Amino acid sequence: ASVPRRLPGTRTRSCGLNIVCLVENGLKSAVNSAYVSVKNRQLAKLRIKLNEIEKTTKENGDDFAGAAKDEVLTQFSLLEHVNKSAIEGTATSLKAFSIIMLLYSIFVLIKTFGIVFSRVWFDVGATNNITFRDKSDLAVYGQPTAVGKGQPFKQKKSDGILYCSQSTCMMDGVSDDKIVPQPWTGFFTRLLHSQRSMLRLDPNLAKPRKPITLTVDDPNRLVSWKLAEGERVVFSFKDLVAMSENIRIERRVSLSVYTLVFGKLIQYCAYSPHEDSLLILRTLGDPEVVDKEHTRAVAPLYLSNMIAWNVFTNFKVSSTLDVYNTLWSAERVGPEANRTDLVVMDKSPKRQKGLGRGLIRFVKTFVLPV
Repeated sequence: ASVPRRLPGTRTRSCGLNIVCLVENGLKSAVNSAYVSVKNRQLAKLRIKLNEIEKTTKENGDDFAGAAKDEVLTQFSLLEHVNKSAIEGTATSLKAFSIIMLLYSIFVLIKTFGIVFSRVWFDVGATNNITFRDKSDLAVYGQPTAVGKGQPFKQKKSDGILYCSQSTCMMDGVSDDKIVPQPWTGFFTRLLHSQRSMLRLDPNLAKPRKPITLTVDDPNRLVSWKLAEGERVVFSFKDLVAMSENIRIERRVSLSVYTLVFGKLIQYCAYSPHEDSLLILRTLGDPEVVDKEHTRAVAPLYLSNMIAWNVFTNFKVSSTLDVYNTLWSAERVGPEANRTDLVVMDKSPKRQKGLGRGLIRFVKTFVLPV
């Protein structure tokens, strides 16, 4: 009898960039490693047992041969049982993986269709608009304002207490007072962007004639958004610089066509339960602030250039709808520039970098929709 060096059915094959094949190879290798480990352990036990039998039977060859044969058959029977269990385990794992990949593929197919459909449905020539408002949202509008180029944001006493990010700006004028506001809201997203722990800025603790200031490195700019009572503003944690103590962060999960355009199932809103709450954001280049007084047409930009917007803002999609550009070119979006549109956009070309601009770039969204 002989023992196979590799568990039958677990031989790997060349995959190239075939992800499914690579995962299958990984499962097969894991099962085979378990088999090799058990096989080596069984053979080691067999050697020890045969040595013990040899010492016991001494020079009686017939007794040694009979006992050794029985022991070999016993160990091979155990190894056969292990092989059978391992093969069944491999088959079950591959079947489970196939089902998971089927469900994942269906999800990707539906979402891909939704993304392509949204490009047509919300095209600049259509009458439909993208909006993020819910029935419970109030149609109230604050005022976003760009801070002067190279100028810091100076906190006034009327601004109240602010929570400041440690990763997007430099704070001066008061000692560090670390705090974790709303610790479980957006936990993983905030952790990813180093926005979980923040600094508490109390203007009453500032030194006389030296206000607390927030600065960013050039060519970055600051934008201060004074929220109206009841206003909700969609934003990203990676651009957050500071927010008022009374702002409540809300998570919105949606599978609507609106969210498909922006490539995220989860959006985060800053909600202002009181008047004059502040949300301070950072842009990598010159910001363009579209407010209720903005009457001229706004050139559409890439989704990555959108920093924040009021939930009542209406967007249009601008894209080339042939096959090649659908896969490799990103759509652009822009507000209608009517009196209900409040948007902060970043004109920096740095936000347009990255692999895959079309549907290819949504792969990470399917895996981690945050």
